[in-house]
Amino acid sequence: VLNVTLDGAGPNGGARLYDVTAGGVGEKAGLRAGDVILKIDGVSIAGETGFREYVGNKAPGDRIDLIVERGED
Repeated sequence: VLNVTLDGAGPNGGARLYDVTAGGVGEKAGLRAGDVILKIDGVSIAGETGFREYVGNKAPGDRIDLIVERGED
């Protein structure tokens, strides 16, 4: 959905991004490797599994609102 690769949980929870595909939706949204997605549509995300469960219920083209902690990578 976001064209990202995950790398487990961030230090404060959420799902850490390992890689963001060049030209993909995630990059267009301003996401970068090392960022941590803390919430999607106001719902707290519990690591990589929580991220996959939430976005797995979305259809291509659905819009989502993210709360992101900027990473240092």
